[in-house]
Amino acid sequence: MARFAHPDFEALQQCVASAARGVFLRARKKRPDEIFFAYVLTTYGTGSLGGCCINTLQNHTRVWNEALRQSYTKPDDEHYYKWCCADWGDGEYVDDHQDVFMEAWEAFERAMQTYRRLLTDAGQDDSDALGFSDDHPLHNALADALEQLDREGVFGAGEERRNALVFMTQYDGEDEVFPWSIARLNPQASEALKREALSWV
Repeated sequence: MARFAHPDFEALQQCVASAARGVFLRARKKRPDEIFFAYVLTTYGTGSLGGCCINTLQNHTRVWNEALRQSYTKPDDEHYYKWCCADWGDGEYVDDHQDVFMEAWEAFERAMQTYRRLLTDAGQDDSDALGFSDDHPLHNALADALEQLDREGVFGAGEERRNALVFMTQYDGEDEVFPWSIARLNPQASEALKREALSWV
């Protein structure tokens, strides 16, 4: 499938970069003594944008110990708790997304409608807009936004950045964007760290 270009996709990238920049930087400022190891941008399989999640070693320890204490899980499940943002407690959807992400949510909806129309005009099934492909313009716009923030140093630098993963994940859908984004967005991270993040899938 050819990768479509459209101003709505470029607008989506800039809106998401602006919103995510604010959320991630505030999260780092509020947790100056914590060690960040995951920065995530989420979407939904139903075709909408979610928001930003973070995880730190300290947050993971709190959430994991509570899960063990409450008998929610077993010791073998730690990688799931470490890398699946649905179980990050206060790290899931940090900050006030209602205010910060409104423009980005609207940009995503416009971009999705545009993509559906472009697929239809090309004689393709517009339901493909909800799936994943390497050339999906919305997923690429979101990844471009995260790469932009990475160049700005939002996720740290040097050893700090090498020990963290930036990625995208999808609720309520087939999460192929998860391994794709880990591979694309973390060229400096060790293969061992990437394998650990993917080990629970």
